[in-house]
Amino acid sequence: MGRSSNKKGSEIMARFDKFTSGGMIGALHHDRRTAEKHKNENIDKEKSHLNVVLHDEGKSAEQVIKENNIKLMNRKGVNVGIGFIIHLPDNVPKEDELKFFEKTREFLNNEKGDCPTPGNVQTTKEISCHIHYDEYRPHMQFKFVPCVTNEKTLKQGYSGKVSAKEWLSRDYLEKFHDRLCSHLTKELGYRPNIVNEDPAKRHKGKSLKSEEYKKNQDDLKELAAKIEEEKAKLKEKVDEILEKQADLDLAKHELENIKKEVKEHEDYIREDLHDQIESEFKERTEEIERQIKEKTVELEEKNKEADYLVDEIDNLDKIKEGLMVNVKAQRDKYNEEKEFINEQITKGKESLERLRETSKNMHGFDMYGKDGKPLSREKMEEAILGD
Repeated sequence: MGRSSNKKGSEIMARFDKFTSGGMIGALHHDRRTAEKHKNENIDKEKSHLNVVLHDEGKSAEQVIKENNIKLMNRKGVNVGIGFIIHLPDNVPKEDELKFFEKTREFLNNEKGDCPTPGNVQTTKEISCHIHYDEYRPHMQFKFVPCVTNEKTLKQGYSGKVSAKEWLSRDYLEKFHDRLCSHLTKELGYRPNIVNEDPAKRHKGKSLKSEEYKKNQDDLKELAAKIEEEKAKLKEKVDEILEKQADLDLAKHELENIKKEVKEHEDYIREDLHDQIESEFKERTEEIERQIKEKTVELEEKNKEADYLVDEIDNLDKIKEGLMVNVKAQRDKYNEEKEFINEQITKGKESLERLRETSKNMHGFDMYGKDGKPLSREKMEEAILGD
């Protein structure tokens, strides 16, 4: 990203990025300037008020996907969006700056691409569009969901499917520059100096370890988001994880930018400064990698703690449910036994009264005492003789 290396100094890179769910969260925080801390040292907060929002309803990629009924593959590491960064060329006058960015956004929203699969149709579902004037060169950040429609997705009841791979085909990227320049030349009346970044150079030297690391961090963020929705008590811890992930994404972008800037300018640096630049680059790279490792350890610890708390809450819910069932069963059994005993007591009292009446009628005296027990032989003789 940034100014390309040539003598004229007027051609500016137009580049793209693909984002997973976690990566898009960090990128949107960066675009919206909502992160508490920015890893990008080029941001001048005193100029942030000059930034312009061409479109942003505060939605996430997942919200745009759901609202447009787009199918999203249920697998880890899937890319949910694409971001284009277009820098303002040097030959665009001040009075045409806003028009340049507005017409570029218009072009991107109407892009159909060159889908390599026959029968597939590509459309753009915009998430946000920001113009940043608070960095070293004005540029536009355009984020969208890449939607591909075909007969199969329509039969399944979807308007399309999310597919960054179909969108950013080799043929599309090779023709993108000419199409954008033709559109802007027609709208502005002159040709702005924009060049497309070669995707082969863009990803050259990107190690498997870095790819796996980014994928693992995105997986952690997706898990944290689910915990946040299901367990309100863990919200503060999950927000901390999301913020650290956003910082990691910005740190990785900064590292890539440093590498690109050194590569683009190394042929033009004087020989006597080469060793000094190389040493500084190495120190900065090692420091950023150290920070990434430290934050990775923190994320893993937070994730383990979150998993443990979720398991504990689930276990408590199960124990509570079992106790409630057992208490109810004991209460019902007690009530049944109490009712049975009361019935037996009532029946016993009724039977005793009938026996007393029968005794009085047959013998002329009550054969049972006040305690309800039969009189002894002596007591019965006394009762007879007494009469």
